[in-house]
Amino acid sequence: MLQQFRFTNADAHDHHSHGGDLDEASTAMLRRVIQKIGQTSVNTTLLPDLEALLDDRHDGEDHDHSHCDARRLALDWLANEDAAASHMPADEYDRALLQRYALSTAYFATGGEGWTVCSRKVESECESDGARWLSPSSHCAWDGINCKGGKLSWFDLSDHGLVSESYLPLEMTLLSPTLELLWTSDNPKLGGALPAWIGEFQSLLSLGAYNTSLSGLVPDSLYTMTKLNSLRLYKSEFEGSISPEIGNLKELKWLWIHDNHFEDILPDEIGQLTKLEGITLHGNGFAYAVSESSQDEVEDEGEDESKDFKNASEQLVDIIPSPVCDLLHRGLKHLWTDCEKDSLVPNLKKKFDEKQPDFVVKAGKRACSCCTKCFPTEKRKRQQVAIS
Repeated sequence: MLQQFRFTNADAHDHHSHGGDLDEASTAMLRRVIQKIGQTSVNTTLLPDLEALLDDRHDGEDHDHSHCDARRLALDWLANEDAAASHMPADEYDRALLQRYALSTAYFATGGEGWTVCSRKVESECESDGARWLSPSSHCAWDGINCKGGKLSWFDLSDHGLVSESYLPLEMTLLSPTLELLWTSDNPKLGGALPAWIGEFQSLLSLGAYNTSLSGLVPDSLYTMTKLNSLRLYKSEFEGSISPEIGNLKELKWLWIHDNHFEDILPDEIGQLTKLEGITLHGNGFAYAVSESSQDEVEDEGEDESKDFKNASEQLVDIIPSPVCDLLHRGLKHLWTDCEKDSLVPNLKKKFDEKQPDFVVKAGKRACSCCTKCFPTEKRKRQQVAIS
């Protein structure tokens, strides 16, 4: 998906000039930001980058130049353009400074001047001038932002036309202590990978990054976000496997990861997530667990029927581990995955044990014997060809 758009860092800043060197006022603002961060308990790796910017030291390693430009632009805006500095009481503005810095950096890092919704440019649609980003109103009134007690709790820039090759800037971690929702969905030109610093958002309840160009592996740090109840990464370019550490996310209710490039066998540990209500897995490359099944309890039910069961029993090839299937007896309502056409046959063991599933997977076929919705692989491929 990322390659289709061929966007560059220049696209993210096509409505403004390069940040350039910091002027005196911006340098003073940078010092103020560094001082404020030092007074907080936020666990962030941001300080070394800001100190390097202050000293104008760039070793060429591990620096995201588009985000470095965004920092300069944000500091310049805070120092020279932010009218809220004169409208707000000094102590109130001081308390809001780090949040306004983080948000303005995110604005410039994602091509805010070209957003389709609530850019500071009047060409973009917006319900009110006060809801426009970088307006002199409280940042809590900006579109997609909600606050509790003056602290950010909600960051939702879905379908805003974000453009970035590296997700969001590190400055976002300044919001981590109180942020409960982080959504950047429906932004096809939002690329890069989920960074390891996403794990700093220990208060996060909902993470949405679906229908984007985000790619790469799910970082291990995500599995430490134990308050998450909603993880929606579908219709993007994620790959790799789902870690057994997902079993740490005990509060998870919604796991929507369909239409990506995930692979390997699903971990049994998903079955530990007893609060799950919906799982969507289709459109990936998950491997299928193979298990042997015995016919000891099966009586002779006729040649054709016994043959079907024998074929099904020789090799059960199922995408869903049995601990995950067991969640359907708890609160799980939606379990969606792939299957091949005509892949299930009646389970003859059902006659001897009512707890047995109604169907089992036919030998040589791949499917899910317990899913609530099955997406035939062949049909999905034909649909993709028609769309393209």
